[in-house]
Amino acid sequence: YERSQRVSNDGNSFHSISTVVRPRQLPTADELASFYSHTEGLTSKSEQPEKKYVAPLESEKLVTPAIHEIDPDQNLLLTLSLPLLRSRNSGVVLSVIALHWHCGIRSHEVLLQIAKSLIRLLHSNREVKFVILNSILNIVKDIPSYFQPYLSDFYVNTSDDPAFIRHLKIKIVAIVADAQNIDMILTEFETYVAHPNKTFVCDVVNAIGDIASRIPEVAERCLQGLLTLTTSNSDKVVASA
Repeated sequence: YERSQRVSNDGNSFHSISTVVRPRQLPTADELASFYSHTEGLTSKSEQPEKKYVAPLESEKLVTPAIHEIDPDQNLLLTLSLPLLRSRNSGVVLSVIALHWHCGIRSHEVLLQIAKSLIRLLHSNREVKFVILNSILNIVKDIPSYFQPYLSDFYVNTSDDPAFIRHLKIKIVAIVADAQNIDMILTEFETYVAHPNKTFVCDVVNAIGDIASRIPEVAERCLQGLLTLTTSNSDKVVASA
């Protein structure tokens, strides 16, 4: 639109100036990606090295609509929001993930970026970590293979992690367990059963039971480990085993 104003040169005479104000252009997808690629270096401590991707199982493969079936405005929204997964604001990242999870096509490339973004946010304070772990727990049930490369990020720090963080990590580890990584997981669990917090030990026992029922190849080993816990001094641990 045009805006006119009168300007005085000498206090007596006036002349008109017309100013044309144009609406601000929205940033393109390339400009957004460039901006967040510059800020990504500020969080290098929390970035994880590139890890090997494990192909999804047949049961995990998601049916995605063809690109022409998506409304153009919806496609534009999904495209422009994707670079925001690199944001340092956890609320922004979770909002973008929710958008792509519920309104997107869940392509392989997008799911890889979602998993990587969530793992990056795990290196935050424990309140944010609790929210992120809950989000991962909801997603990992559908696509466990996308989080298997980051298995060690879900190992419990028994000296630092609070009880509510330990509980969520154990549940996630039990879900991503498969025939390839089960040896590492059971070895890790063996160190947890000696923890003084018996509620945490019961969570580990329940996770071992879930793994045994889901992966028949390791059921015997799991049962042998559970039998050794029946001699525990804690009635709660014995009951769980």
